[in-house]
Amino acid sequence: MGARGDFAKLGRLISKFRTLKRDGARRVTTQLAQEGLALVQECFAHERAPDGTPWLKSQRAIRDGGKTLQDTRRLYNSLATKVLSSTAFRLFTNVVYAAIHNNGGLLKRRLLRGRSRRARLLTLGRMPERRFIPKSGQLPTRWERRLRAVANLEVVRMMK
Repeated sequence: MGARGDFAKLGRLISKFRTLKRDGARRVTTQLAQEGLALVQECFAHERAPDGTPWLKSQRAIRDGGKTLQDTRRLYNSLATKVLSSTAFRLFTNVVYAAIHNNGGLLKRRLLRGRSRRARLLTLGRMPERRFIPKSGQLPTRWERRLRAVANLEVVRMMK
């Protein structure tokens, strides 16, 4: 049984796709970066990790009301993307404390003690993980579906 269809149309699409080359791929990657940023912002809006698990409420949010990790919105407003190549982009923030909130871990403070002024680390407690950027190589299924849909839509737009 042979393949059926409009092979002339398929040939035109293939030649058009070949002419798009790098610029087309970069446009798709740019759209994916913007959608990735929107997905991270949704984590803040719904106070949920990329996989859908709810964040543990912060002490400030419990005490004063409001949303976790959004008191000053400094972290939220610092989120950005950078297109690295025609096939890669990065979601990032330049806020120093972002990693401890995203990954969780021990909170430590450096203390200077005595005449020698030797530094000593004092453990203050444990910060729970409140993931807003997925672990590298662990893209949640929901995110993958959405990013695929955006890529497909952008390719269709470029092919018109």
